[in-house]
Amino acid sequence: MSLARVGRTLALAAGISSALALATSAATAAVPSVSGAFTPIPGAVGHFRVKPLKLTTDVTIAQADGQNGVLRRLELRLPSNFHFNTRDFPACTVARVNSPASFDACPLGSAVGRGDVIVDVPAAGLTDVAGKIVAFNGGRSNTFAFNIYTATPVVVNTAFPAKLRRTRGRYGYTLTANLPSALQQIGEAGWPYQIKRIRFGFDGLWRGRPYTEVRSCPKSGRTAIAGSFQFAGTAVAPTETVGTVSCRPAK
Repeated sequence: MSLARVGRTLALAAGISSALALATSAATAAVPSVSGAFTPIPGAVGHFRVKPLKLTTDVTIAQADGQNGVLRRLELRLPSNFHFNTRDFPACTVARVNSPASFDACPLGSAVGRGDVIVDVPAAGLTDVAGKIVAFNGGRSNTFAFNIYTATPVVVNTAFPAKLRRTRGRYGYTLTANLPSALQQIGEAGWPYQIKRIRFGFDGLWRGRPYTEVRSCPKSGRTAIAGSFQFAGTAVAPTETVGTVSCRPAK
């Protein structure tokens, strides 16, 4: 395990809301849900009728009955009123992030999002383990490299691909990820690794250009978002949930 990799993970995640506070709220919000918000990106330069706002999502995967599962597949359906500037940012691949050089193998500006995760490892007697998640731009491939890091009970530091597709209708994008086995069972004993909450924001900024921009905002100040989750085995059924993203009304 590279010490530089751990340090780089924590450095890139600086400025995110306290993981301890997130763990506390996760314990009281054990119902599958998805929500989000558009907020300003400090230092970003907007364009005509386009606002440089970052999209922050809050995804709760924990089950209402407390019988949480091992997440195998995650799909988020994102709002149609904003777009990603994927071609304007440097890119990095999953292979580079998972290499011994880790984050240092990725070009400056390719990290475009970061946030927190909350995980249970019941076989080790642990709940609400706090960790970090970082995303790297995939460029023309539209495939992000997401990296999840937790330090307890064993170090987990694994990147995986997430495909972004443009869609039509109520939602504008679909982000799909199949989690690797390294994020389903951990340690020599193969303990189940139960991701139950992800709070994440696309906040990339490169040469004054924001990674995400909002084209418009409904007068209601809200737009649609949805999520679906599939789990390993058959103990926990697939789950779907819908929610809203808050944004500032158009002026």
